[in-house]
Amino acid sequence: TVDENADLFVHAQAVVWLSRGLAKEGAGRYEEALAIFLDAEQKLPKWKEGKEVLYYFQGREAFYLRKLGLAEEKFKLAIETRPDYVSAYLGLGNVYLERAQLRLQLEQPAGDVAACEVVDPLTEVIRQAQANERISATLSDTITDTTTAIDFYRQAVSSTATFEWKPSIDMANYALANGLRTRGDINISLQNLPAAEEDAKAAAAI
Repeated sequence: TVDENADLFVHAQAVVWLSRGLAKEGAGRYEEALAIFLDAEQKLPKWKEGKEVLYYFQGREAFYLRKLGLAEEKFKLAIETRPDYVSAYLGLGNVYLERAQLRLQLEQPAGDVAACEVVDPLTEVIRQAQANERISATLSDTITDTTTAIDFYRQAVSSTATFEWKPSIDMANYALANGLRTRGDINISLQNLPAAEEDAKAAAAI
């Protein structure tokens, strides 16, 4: 029928766009890959079936580029389109775990700069900038981000029951265990040893 032929044409175009983007990704050209995937969304407005794959790749390229807000948005669109999309849940978990890791980096002491006895004006400016950045970078915020990541990893694990790509269960379990171990390490920093022990046991049981 005419409708079936139109759907096949759109699907063929989608495959071409995805192939172009993945070729750029394979070459490590993530900015170009992201641009192609975003352009595909505009050029193929009639693409409906399987479009969660495009949203996922948009999110993945954004994550590679550390554009975490865009990555989160696109992974969520993938899940709205297909609620059992394991890879998108893993992507969301990775976004929040990356945010947690960035907060931890901001929590690190300034090192040799902080230890200097004589501080020149430029060093003082750098030190003040670091202090300002750390205002919002608290360990409790890091715990919140890590817990959100763990929640998404758990959703990934539960979604593997209906997701057709069977190796996804191993990926989801690995991500969940890693998230639990990361939160356990942060709880040790907070001297919350009971919570750290609980996370360690949960990770070991996976």
